[in-house]
Amino acid sequence: TIGHGLETALKYRRLLHGEAVSIGISGATLLSYKRGLIGMDIVNRVNILLKKFGLPTRAPRVKLEEVLRAMSLDKKVKNKLIYWILLRSLGETVIVNDVSEEEVVAVLKELGCR
Repeated sequence: TIGHGLETALKYRRLLHGEAVSIGISGATLLSYKRGLIGMDIVNRVNILLKKFGLPTRAPRVKLEEVLRAMSLDKKVKNKLIYWILLRSLGETVIVNDVSEEEVVAVLKELGCR
């Protein structure tokens, strides 16, 4: 969802699809940590792995409001709720739809959105 929001906000020009997905994975992992589902060790492990493959874990300069607006149009939105795929542990996911906008904004800011 974050990756698709970035692609749309950047008009599909500044990131390759895989790069946007990588940043989205980093963001979902960070959100999982902030929700107490995983430890920081997993966040670090995921980001190290993404970087080993030459993929970004932070967003290029992009307006936060534009990313939020684009995320609201994502295919994982149903009845105005975003369904997030988060980590419980490596290889174990959970789907939630109760993530607040404040939580999303905090993660997007940590990813570099302004």
